[in-house]
Amino acid sequence: MPPVGLRRKGASSRVFQTINGAVVVVRNYFWAKGQGVYPADAALNADSHGMSAGIREAIAMLAATMEFRGTSQTIKRLSGINLCAETCRQVTLREGYRIAEVIKDGTLTPSFQPEQAVVTPRASRPGCTWVSMACSSRPSHRARRSNGAKVTAKDG
Repeated sequence: MPPVGLRRKGASSRVFQTINGAVVVVRNYFWAKGQGVYPADAALNADSHGMSAGIREAIAMLAATMEFRGTSQTIKRLSGINLCAETCRQVTLREGYRIAEVIKDGTLTPSFQPEQAVVTPRASRPGCTWVSMACSSRPSHRARRSNGAKVTAKDG
């Protein structure tokens, strides 16, 4: 179904990079005075560089743990997509800016409530703090975890 107020002006193909490799998509172009859109791009959650959300996430997660060259090599092994280290750097920066924006506008919230966090100092490493999350809403479970008691298989 065409977007309201826009007319179909034709179709064109584009290569999208996904975590499963490159995919060629033939997409319709809709236009009205001063506005043109490819609805398939939004449906695919692709950015303006033709990268799907999955590949962008994989690149950003890998880049957080290794250098961009290693990220590039790992993406090549996982998906067959040949990206240079500079492209991985640019994707990571764009995703970082995107995350900063959603944090700034308040649409990204933590997946836990602050009262679920149990903070305890680590005796083995002075100056370090251990933060753990209660895995259950059961008070007995939280009590065991916050007291640092060991939980055996018999305890649950």
